Amino acid sequence: LVAHKNLFKALIGLNVLSKAVTFSIAIAGYYRNDAAFGQGFMIAVMLVEVVVTAVTLSILVNVYRHTGSLDVQDLELQDQRMDDGPVKAGGK
Repeated sequence: LVAHKNLFKALIGLNVLSKAVTFSIAIAGYYRNDAAFGQGFMIAVMLVEVVVTAVTLSILVNVYRHTGSLDVQDLELQDQRMDDGPVKAGGK
């Protein structure tokens, strides 16, 4: 899911991946016999995840409003067209 062409699906994949990291942090705290460390660190990571997800979603909404697509290939084509610049009359 992380390498998907649709940016929304890639975001979902990154969230699943970050949940796995969060779970592994909790397990590490359990194996260190320091559950408070694992829980505290896990809460901090979850807070960062929520903020990053909210900001990313707001960016994706704005990208979709301006371009009408969240497909990476479509966005690359639009970026290439913008780099070419406007076509001037007379070919100059």
